[in-house]
Amino acid sequence: MVMGQLSTKVEVVVIGGGPGGYTAAIRAAQLGKEVILVERNKLGGTCTNVGCIPSKALIHAADVKYEAESSEAKEMGIETTVRFDFGKTQKWKDKVVEDLRNGIGSLCKLNGVEIIQGEGFFQSSDKLSVETESGMRTIEFDSAIIATGTRVKEIEELKFDHK
Repeated sequence: MVMGQLSTKVEVVVIGGGPGGYTAAIRAAQLGKEVILVERNKLGGTCTNVGCIPSKALIHAADVKYEAESSEAKEMGIETTVRFDFGKTQKWKDKVVEDLRNGIGSLCKLNGVEIIQGEGFFQSSDKLSVETESGMRTIEFDSAIIATGTRVKEIEELKFDHK
């Protein structure tokens, strides 16, 4: 059986589901636009998935351990032996990240934003092809927002000095 390429027409397509992309998609939908958000990996971008949020979750766990062992706790009559299970801490951190990512997805859906998991490629100034697990999908649009984040690139003439 040969499947045809699925084609959709929307007013706004947003490429990138990080903080810039998902907020732009939600706002456009709140303004009455038909919106599709295309994300290659996981909603939330670097901050939610591998940066700020996981780091802060682990820092919070370390703070809780520190407080439990602190002299202030002992002064209050709280004495305990703290056992640290890094595997459980990692699972807890992963759940925090997953819950936030799911919250982003829920906010998008509640505001009428369709999310497509896949990698987008511009075909023209008003057409995008998205490679998904189930095949190619074409999106025709009036406006596009590119919110794919950044990568550090060293300029040959200006080498990093890491200061």
